[in-house]
Amino acid sequence: MKIYYYIFYQLYKFWEIVSIPRFWSDYKAIISICAIEIWLIASVVKFFYIEYFINFSYIYLLPLIIYLVVFNFTLFHKKKACNKYFNEFEKIPKFKNIIGTIIVWLLIITVLIVYFLSSYKLQNR
Repeated sequence: MKIYYYIFYQLYKFWEIVSIPRFWSDYKAIISICAIEIWLIASVVKFFYIEYFINFSYIYLLPLIIYLVVFNFTLFHKKKACNKYFNEFEKIPKFKNIIGTIIVWLLIITVLIVYFLSSYKLQNR
């Protein structure tokens, strides 16, 4: 769970830097996590050819997606829980924080690459 909060922390920091003016960074981070999770689920479905072998529709994933969105909003919108972890993550030494940032972004980029490769692989089949 701590890793999940760290990913949220990194995305929050990202949106704080990128957004002009700085507002709703927590909502943008939550939406980003939801998007990453949806891409991960879709890439698993595509990678294992689930939609190719059976008559699969993404409408079947709608309850799971709704659950993930509600779960993420309730988990990360609690200010007390986030502040506890944010204070802890702010105390991490700079070098460890840089390594953590690299790992989080490599994870996000890997999910995106797997999603697009699995889409490409399925289209060319």
